[in-house]
Amino acid sequence: MKTFVQSGQVLTLVAAAAATAGEPVIVGQLVGVALEDAAIGDEVVIHTSGVFNMPAADSLSVGAAVEWDSGELVALDAGVQVGVLVTASAGGFAQVKVG
Repeated sequence: MKTFVQSGQVLTLVAAAAATAGEPVIVGQLVGVALEDAAIGDEVVIHTSGVFNMPAADSLSVGAAVEWDSGELVALDAGVQVGVLVTASAGGFAQVKVG
């Protein structure tokens, strides 16, 4: 196909904010999980799809839409949706499907 560029599962972007490996990187409505740490202005590689284990607020259920706030997944309110939980939160963590 002439217009195909790439699968889009792994992207390299310029970090608009400091990025920490294993945490969401949000650029507008584009969401991915950083594969490595990156400083502002450095390139950061993100995974835009998959299931990731992340810190999460208590009492979140399977299927909950979540956003990233203060270093953990929380119920989607006014932020950018990071993904949907595939496990309930337990012990401060949950598995989230990104993409």
